This record gives sequence, C-alpha cells and structure tokens, in this order.
Amino acid sequence: MQMKLAGNYNWTVTDTFHAQTFCPHETISLGHSDFCNLFTYEDWENYEYLQDTEFAGYSGLLSPTGRAQGIAWVEEFLARVEGHYVDVPANMTGANMTLDTNPVTFHLDQKLYLKFTHDANIISVLTVFGLTQFSGFLPATGPPADQKFHTSRLVPFAGRLNIEIIKAPHKVSVKRSSKATKGGDYIAGTGETRYVHFVQNQHTVPLHARFDACEYRGDGWCELSTFLKVQKESLAKAEYQYACFGNWTVKNWGTVRDGVPA
Repeated sequence: MQMKLAGNYNWTVTDTFHAQTFCPHETISLGHSDFCNLFTYEDWENYEYLQDTEFAGYSGLLSPTGRAQGIAWVEEFLARVEGHYVDVPANMTGANMTLDTNPVTFHLDQKLYLKFTHDANIISVLTVFGLTQFSGFLPATGPPADQKFHTSRLVPFAGRLNIEIIKAPHKVSVKRSSKATKGGDYIAGTGETRYVHFVQNQHTVPLHARFDACEYRGDGWCELSTFLKVQKESLAKAEYQYACFGNWTVKNWGTVRDGVPA
C-alpha cells in the first residue's frame, strides 16, 4: 500500500505521528477522517500517552518552565479578583504592562471575564496555580498504573477552565444537607463569605486536595481569602527570571517534577 500511495517515499515514524494527528483534526473540522481507521486501538493508546508526555513536559509540572509560562495569567487573575491593576514588574512575569495597567484594556468591574487561549497555556495555568493532583512522573516506557495527567481530559478540543467566585450571605456548610431547611446550608452567626470554585471541563477540581489551608468540602470550594493567601506564593515559586533567562541545563527526563528548573 505504501508503494501504491507514495511511490518510493520513505515513510517514517514521524509521518505516522502526523497521520494520526490528521484523524482528530479532520474529524473535528469535517466530521470524519479516513486516517482514523488506519490505526489500532493500541496505536491510539500510545498516541494519547505521547500527547500526555509532550504536554506535561512542555508546559506542565514536568517542564522546567511550566510555572513561568502561566504566571502572567495568574497574576492578572489575582489582580482582577482583588480589584486592582497588575502591580508586579513585567520582568517577573512577562505580562504586557501596557495593557494590564490600562483601564480601557484591563477592566476591573465586570461580572464575567473571558479569555481565549491555547491548550498548552491552560496546562501552564493549572501548573502555576499549583494543582499537583494532575502531576506525577510519566515514564518513557509507558503509562503508570496511577497516571493522573491525561491531556485528553484536561484540554480536549474546546476545553475550558472556569473559575467561579461565589458570594454567600453566610458561611456555607462543608457538607450540604439533602433536606430543605429554613436556614438552608448556611452556618448561623457567620457573616458574608466568598468562595472560589474551579471547574475544568464541567468537572469540579477540589481545592482541598492540593491546598492544606483549604478545608475539606464536599463541593470542592475554598474560601477566597484563604485561596488568595495561598496564591501569594505563586510568583516566587514560578522563578520566572531564572526559568526563562537563567543559566541552567536540561537534565534527564523526570528530574523536573514541580514546573521549575531542577
């Protein structure tokens, strides 16, 4: 078949990878791709794992610049939530300070903010937020039994990250009641409380699973004030200057586990 289709063309492993890549892209664009049936189920499992290692190593926690790539987005998010313009020097985040300090281009009073970006950028944002429940080493020999990082689940086509800020008149019970009561699930004697809720592709990301400061909650929320305190460490942890401009060397695969140079 190779000779019939391509003459004397030297078909390589790289060509196989590109042919597999045609399958999802043509399917999402045209509704069908003849490339899909050229491969077995095992081929697709291996292709998926290749994507996992690529994204984890390019912009995730296995990348030496994973945190640095996403720090500007996180600093913009924190500034908007706190109601001020970005006040971190550009050489510490790579942010566009011309836009991030201009009231015309950096609004502070909206109820809804939308940002359109690339899948790799979403991974870097999850990385710099420190959501290590998506971490874990991905060996070159094949997927581990306890694999947590799956590109197809984190950033599929049209993947999205929603961050909801929820204002409640009182603290909300960590365990919701299934019965309707007069006071609902509010805790009596408490004041207005704001929470943050992470939703990745319509699935709650429980913040207590990563941050000890966030109490265990059945809804996965974290009190906003607590979350903001935790994220104050994000800038230093990103090591932007060193990761992007420092004198470091690429080491063996797996040496990096926290999104910064090892």
